[in-house]
Amino acid sequence: MLRSTFFLVIVAYCSGADPVLWGSRIVGTPAGPSPPMYFRHPKEAAIFVIIDGLMSPIKIENGTCYLGDKVWGSPCQRYKESSNITLKDVSLQEALQIWVEYLPISTAFFVPNCTTQTSKEGKSIELKNALLADEFDWKTSFPLSRFGKGQSNVEVALAVRGANSRGLTSLYQNGKFACGWRGTTLVLSESPVCRNMSKDEKSNLRTFVLNITQNTITSIGWYTSTRRMTVNIDWTQDGVSPEVAECNGPEVKHTSTILVALLSMLMLMRALAG
Repeated sequence: MLRSTFFLVIVAYCSGADPVLWGSRIVGTPAGPSPPMYFRHPKEAAIFVIIDGLMSPIKIENGTCYLGDKVWGSPCQRYKESSNITLKDVSLQEALQIWVEYLPISTAFFVPNCTTQTSKEGKSIELKNALLADEFDWKTSFPLSRFGKGQSNVEVALAVRGANSRGLTSLYQNGKFACGWRGTTLVLSESPVCRNMSKDEKSNLRTFVLNITQNTITSIGWYTSTRRMTVNIDWTQDGVSPEVAECNGPEVKHTSTILVALLSMLMLMRALAG
């Protein structure tokens, strides 16, 4: 279901990596409270939830998150350069965003079971059918947090729906504008990474892939005229984002026998080597 999930889970299983997620993510919890979410940010950062496409500020006081005068979650803690947030009901908002000045630096999307979203009438529909042209495709970029310690570069794929759309899309790196497109055509460039997007008519996507050199970029903003998504890269940790385990689609659920076989082969090789 999710691109590269199978490979990532095998890597995580074999390495025993257990990184801490401090940035963007997909939250697949279908109902009830969110898991604790941790974010790094400058002290002047602002926190928002997105409800029906509109931004509403969240304040944290005395260990509790508030939306206006309503309790919106607990426990919540705000520190000088980080926050930990637990929202009381994942179904009450589409996303949570951490903003610095006029741009989000981390985004958390609430996608029940990582595959469906619920309409106002309560009808469950496939996310891929609900996305409209010129909305970003988070599955292409999944996971939204990457861990790059020990790697010379990290590849990040980005996509927006509507292969033949002439909609506007922009790329930001560490909060600075890098590239702008109309449709697949590059129209503004402030970075050597910029080029035309690729058109994937079979998947109805416009796509862009970039390689991030070690320690150079920690935040990648992917914006359309109506939506904003952020991919974070943590160069201080290795392993695989916990999102992968949470959004383990059919390909992942049925890999246990392969993992057992792989581990058995490793044990046999060690025995022969010894």
